Amino acid sequence: MGDVVIGNPTDGYVCSMTTSDQLVVMLPVNPSTGFRWTAEARGDLVSAGMSERTQGSPGGGSPRGFVFRALRTGTAELAFKLWRPWEGDASTIQRIGITVTITPQQ
Repeated sequence: MGDVVIGNPTDGYVCSMTTSDQLVVMLPVNPSTGFRWTAEARGDLVSAGMSERTQGSPGGGSPRGFVFRALRTGTAELAFKLWRPWEGDASTIQRIGITVTITPQQ
């Protein structure tokens, strides 16, 4: 089992992983602005039951990592939005979609 780490992906990013891998998506954010990344959709091929990862220092930019594990082979669509949850969907300033191809463990 290994980690497939994606740092600062753009919308439309495509990657692959095996069923034994963890996928870590690192998204840049400055928590002091009130904006935060949220995973909007996962489908039924991946699980986000693992905890999120953060890096950085207080008061500055700190990438936020979302960890996913493959449940079975296929193609999964992941979607993220950067928003202020208490202001609703109209506060969304960025969306990122990632396509993940999941292959069997070798």
